[in-house]
Amino acid sequence: MAARVEDVRALASLHAREVCENPDKWMSYLNSAARFYRYPFADSLLIHAQKPTATAVASLPDWNDHLGRWVKKGSVGIALFDDSGTKLRVRYVFDIRDTERSKNFKRIYLWRMERKHEEKIREHLMETYGLCKSEKETMPQLLMRLSKHLTSENIRQAMYDLNHNRDNSYLAAMDEVALLRDFSDLVEQSLSYVLMQRCGYHPMEHMSPDSFSCIRLFDDINVLPYLGEAVHTIAEPVLLDIGKEIREMDLMEHQKDLEKAPVPGQIQFNLDGSEVTFEVKDHREVIDGERQDKAGSDKGGGLLLPELKDGGGTSGEHEKKGNTKRNEGKKPGSISEVHPDRDAAIGEIVAAAVTAKSEVEERKKDKKPLKKHLAEKKDLSAIKDKSRVTAKAKAHIKAEQR
Repeated sequence: MAARVEDVRALASLHAREVCENPDKWMSYLNSAARFYRYPFADSLLIHAQKPTATAVASLPDWNDHLGRWVKKGSVGIALFDDSGTKLRVRYVFDIRDTERSKNFKRIYLWRMERKHEEKIREHLMETYGLCKSEKETMPQLLMRLSKHLTSENIRQAMYDLNHNRDNSYLAAMDEVALLRDFSDLVEQSLSYVLMQRCGYHPMEHMSPDSFSCIRLFDDINVLPYLGEAVHTIAEPVLLDIGKEIREMDLMEHQKDLEKAPVPGQIQFNLDGSEVTFEVKDHREVIDGERQDKAGSDKGGGLLLPELKDGGGTSGEHEKKGNTKRNEGKKPGSISEVHPDRDAAIGEIVAAAVTAKSEVEERKKDKKPLKKHLAEKKDLSAIKDKSRVTAKAKAHIKAEQR
């Protein structure tokens, strides 16, 4: 039975109180928010309320039509708000674990921070956000310093909105200075947690256990969204930027590997006069027939994935400009990625080449060269033809004598 808007609102209100009960529950929500950093707070809160282990979600048409996956029968959808029209409605998305592949399934590219990326990402972040260089600083420490810097730049507007909507909550009794201190600290610590978690680090190895001790003050659906949206608004462009840089590095590494591999097209091996030709598919094509472009895209129109914002989203202007050329000519909802199975394809080609080369070596070792072998074979067939003619003539002569 379809959920009503009132039911979803009640669920969001109830879960807002639950995630603020203690720091552990708030960190559990932040784990989900890190995976779905492109989602507004209301969506990430509802996803965590209904399926906290979800990793990639999309609507039924997107799974079927754009990603080549079928939603399993009996799967329960995740109810989210749909404000695309004039009236607020409820829409449903499904986790990837509730789907199965079809023959035309598409692979999803999700960027991942690795040690080989750290140096360039560190330099990029310090240059982009105007941070002082520190030689001994680790990547998690840099992310925490960046969080402090960005929070100080953005907290005034978030605090202004919160201050005008804190009536009927625990925050109403607090003076403005204390509220600013606690609110700023929560935003900074939550932002640090989200950035480190999405980049693959363990946040609590670098943060204090009492980092979220004052989260209980925000256990009201009327004030918690100001905290959640502040974290989301600051974290999204940073993670988009990191993802873009990692994707470009992965693409460059992929292209270098392709340069070392056989050139796409035809590879010919001459075997003493005979010719063997191997057809090699263009490197943008996947073995199973799925078309892939050189550049990956983390945005797919109507898709709702950890890297994708439903309905196009509200990503930063720099991300829109970066994706304009790469998304030209693509159908809405398509996902491009560097194909992970290219090594297997190249391995098959190389194996075929080695086999062909071994055949050449075996013929060279043969006592009779190929041309001599063919000549002898031709002479043998001529002798056989001559013997057939002679036998025919003898039979004709015998018949006349009778």
